[in-house]
Amino acid sequence: MSAACWAALTSIGAQGYLAATKKILETAEIIKSGIHRIPELHVLGDPLFVIAFASEALDIYKVLDYMTRKKWSLNGLHKPACVHLCVTLRHTQPGVAERFLEDLTEAVTFVKGHPEEKGTMAPVYGMAATLPLRGLVSDMLKRYLDALGESSGITPHTLRHTFATHMLEAGADLRSVQELLGHVALSTTQIYTHLGVKRLQRVHRDSHPRA
Repeated sequence: MSAACWAALTSIGAQGYLAATKKILETAEIIKSGIHRIPELHVLGDPLFVIAFASEALDIYKVLDYMTRKKWSLNGLHKPACVHLCVTLRHTQPGVAERFLEDLTEAVTFVKGHPEEKGTMAPVYGMAATLPLRGLVSDMLKRYLDALGESSGITPHTLRHTFATHMLEAGADLRSVQELLGHVALSTTQIYTHLGVKRLQRVHRDSHPRA
């Protein structure tokens, strides 16, 4: 990732970087202003370009579900329950910010009008948000492993890593694993997962004409 960042900066130069930053910050202002105009939503804090918004009037995770169906890549957060968007250069293209706000307004209207809708990821996010302490899962896992006589070195992070690896090796696409892990950037998921030697050998055997 560091090499990619260096290559990108070298390619666009200092002025290119400043121009891109200006576009991103201006677009973020448009999106923040648009969210402020939706009565059921409010922006958390005064962000620059990573914009988190929440709601006291409806289930924000159902809004997230609706936006996902509209092909927007957003992330759900806990404590407080909210959704966030990282504004990038792609969002600065003509009409993108406006379409995002139109879809977001539509999502809020739909969720308000269909309270019976359970959503897809909304129940998962909602359940996780009810955990009183962040360390509760780690404590429960440690007690369970102690009862089994297993190594105490296993952590929730170990399970996440194993889960992601098994999903990918079973054929899951990287974008789906990203969503399940709650990563903002796809590059994070790429670093988080790894391919085992046996899988690499199998791919080589099945794909290379001289294997």
